[in-house]
Amino acid sequence: MKKLTLFLLVIFLISSCSKDESIENTTKPTGAWTLYNQEQVDAFGASGYTEILPNYNLFIECDGYGSPITSLLSSLTKVGGDLVISNC
Repeated sequence: MKKLTLFLLVIFLISSCSKDESIENTTKPTGAWTLYNQEQVDAFGASGYTEILPNYNLFIECDGYGSPITSLLSSLTKVGGDLVISNC
């Protein structure tokens, strides 16, 4: 009887694991960001983000404070939302 219970428990545990379970993708940020200097651009790129989703806004604004922006986001492979670069 113990073997049958153990067998059923193992079958239940295996069947409850599914590959189609939703796993949050950390390479797609949500919300809106404004980046003002190169350090912020570098930190955003280092986060591993590869895509800007629809309904997501990324603003890059050179405001003269901090280090000037000289290099943008080479990690981005797709822009589905808004990418605005101003005053640069």
